[in-house]
Amino acid sequence: MTAEATELRLGLAARAENLALVRQALAGFADAVALGDGTLADLKQIATEACMNSVVHAYPADGEAGRIDVTAIASNGVVELRVRDWGLGFRPRPAEPEGSLRLGLPLIATVADSFEIASPADGGTLLVARVRVADAEGNGGGKPRPSPPREAELAITAGTSARPVIARVLAIAATRAGFSLERMSDGVLLGDAIAAGDASDFAESSVGLSIEECGPNLCVRVGPFIEGGAKRMLDRMELPGLGVSITKLANRVEVESDAAGEHLAIEFSP
Repeated sequence: MTAEATELRLGLAARAENLALVRQALAGFADAVALGDGTLADLKQIATEACMNSVVHAYPADGEAGRIDVTAIASNGVVELRVRDWGLGFRPRPAEPEGSLRLGLPLIATVADSFEIASPADGGTLLVARVRVADAEGNGGGKPRPSPPREAELAITAGTSARPVIARVLAIAATRAGFSLERMSDGVLLGDAIAAGDASDFAESSVGLSIEECGPNLCVRVGPFIEGGAKRMLDRMELPGLGVSITKLANRVEVESDAAGEHLAIEFSP
């Protein structure tokens, strides 16, 4: 979409056959400011519903056709669509002529990111709807989208609820990586130890877990922890009375630190 504001204004008689003109004008507007197909479809539907209400209800059926003004303004990742008439007002419709989905306000509320209806001092109705623009990569409002995980990421509130989630996720990840049943069991045991960690050691009071296949092995990253939290989890992984750590089941266990906090990097083989 162009960086500067671009504005389209239409003034037309409130007749159903003029809806095609509105939709074609919006299509040209979309080309001019490089709107995606999804954004254009939303704008067309909002305009159709709002204009059809004006056609059916704003002006008496036996009177002279009234006026509808349609304005579209594209600026800063948002398109604002305004539909204005000078008739009797926006109201529910039991039936509409062909071209409307017959959903009126509920549809506009679903399609628009925000909308409002006003009654101007000189009469009639003004509907203002705003739609965030989806860019060529499918982002809304020009916001950067998060990079995809290489395999999977999850976060679950620390405590007893974390155990079945982590166990199942690690089990299916190990299965997909071709692990033996014995090694799958080791992975689940390691997952149980992770889930049993003290919630206060996690920076966000939830267990974060990312999983990816690293060659023939499975790499798991746990965290973020507060300072010292990762080391305390390692200390708690010793099997009671045996002096053997569950981490011995893994090929590699390291504490890593970055801007988000501490993480445990765990790698184990089939």
